[in-house]
Amino acid sequence: MLVVTALLHGLVALLASAETGTRSQTPEPPLAWDLSKPLNGFTFQRAKALSSPSNDGRTTRFSRLVGIKGQSSNALAVSGLGSMLRTPPSHGQHTYQNISTAGNFSTQYAIECGWDGVPVWLILDTGSSDTWTVEESFECHDGRGAKHGQEECGFGRPHIKSFRGGPIDGLHFHLKYGSGEKVSGPMGYSDIACGGISVSGQQAGLANYTYWHGNNMTVGILGLAYPALTSAYYGETGHEAAWNAIQYVPFLTNAIMQGSMDPVFSVALLKNSSDGIIGWGGLPPVKADTSNYAATDLIVVRCDGSTSCFSRLATGACACCRVKWMRD
Repeated sequence: MLVVTALLHGLVALLASAETGTRSQTPEPPLAWDLSKPLNGFTFQRAKALSSPSNDGRTTRFSRLVGIKGQSSNALAVSGLGSMLRTPPSHGQHTYQNISTAGNFSTQYAIECGWDGVPVWLILDTGSSDTWTVEESFECHDGRGAKHGQEECGFGRPHIKSFRGGPIDGLHFHLKYGSGEKVSGPMGYSDIACGGISVSGQQAGLANYTYWHGNNMTVGILGLAYPALTSAYYGETGHEAAWNAIQYVPFLTNAIMQGSMDPVFSVALLKNSSDGIIGWGGLPPVKADTSNYAATDLIVVRCDGSTSCFSRLATGACACCRVKWMRD
């Protein structure tokens, strides 16, 4: 079983770099560059930790992941990250999110959560931050904007009618994915719970406009990335200029800030199966050799006014947290 542990000290996947665990380890070599100085157009910052490092202990709070094989309609899907980085700021680069390719040989993972007490299946996405589900009366459109029946977008059931905590006036979310899919709608506050982790009053979205290649099971996305990738905007849909964007606290950050979990989550993928487990606040309750692992620092980077940094970014260090890879 492959176990991937993401340590989220700092602003939860926002330039965090903290080591957990109490076991003795070989000192890591220093970085080859000074983080206080720009590197090939990139600047680096270290975020202030929200909490002390936690031990690599087992957690009793976990969610089972159900693998969903890619479909031919999504065979040309690509990561939205490249599109975001290649788009000038004036063109609304923050509307793109990074979701895994969903081609014929890929797998997405679905997780069951409670949305204001209603069980829903969401796609687990560690590369995007917004958590959303489809609204009961949502509209389904194709890539040309033509309206179709709801079933054509392939969402599962149930569909959420409203926010328990009420909508947020004058605020909406708008997302474009690398596959060409897009969703938008109002934002509000709902109580979201996954595997024993409960976040009250979480800001989330209800998609009322969708262009989507669904799997007839999931009804939205659970985003586990950091606040910098949220996609909320002031004003009406269609006005997604960069100056209308406003960051907010996403689900995982909120769960840690509210004390629901330690700043770490881990994913275990089952051998000879497409399913898995995500552990909230620690290692999942599966057999794994935690003394045998590889670790690397992943650092969020920001281009210094450059609009063509994707090629340099692809060969550099970029991401959001420290990641450990372990095996049984």
